[in-house]
Amino acid sequence: MLEFYVNKNSRKGQKSYRDLMLNDIKRFLDENSYNRHDLILGIKNSKLVEAAHILDYKCCDLDEQYDPENGLLVDPTIHKYFDKDIIVFDVNGDVFVDNNFYKEVKKLVLLSTGDFKISSNVLTEKTKYYIEKRNIEHKINFEHYIKL
Repeated sequence: MLEFYVNKNSRKGQKSYRDLMLNDIKRFLDENSYNRHDLILGIKNSKLVEAAHILDYKCCDLDEQYDPENGLLVDPTIHKYFDKDIIVFDVNGDVFVDNNFYKEVKKLVLLSTGDFKISSNVLTEKTKYYIEKRNIEHKINFEHYIKL
């Protein structure tokens, strides 16, 4: 029932993009981290992660919309926080939380097994480019964020 609900409300092509990212990520991961699909919370079940675009889907050209390097596989809650700029990333892969939401997010991440950093194995130069461009477009001021 949950999967139907998620798929019913997903943007057309979201599942295809997620599947593309799951396949693409395999080339970056070593055997020890192969099953770690979510790059922030450490979720290992690929059915529980979503593909979050780094650059907003609606602002991308067709190549960027389906570029696996323009996305992160994350928990659905992290995806929502990322879309609202509550959680942001820097080009080093570090995770930052808006000061106003830090306590709430910290409760969520205390239950996780992640290391709160985008794995260097998947943080390509192109992914860094997308992160930097997003931070500029969204006018992210890291003075208003706390590093996890």
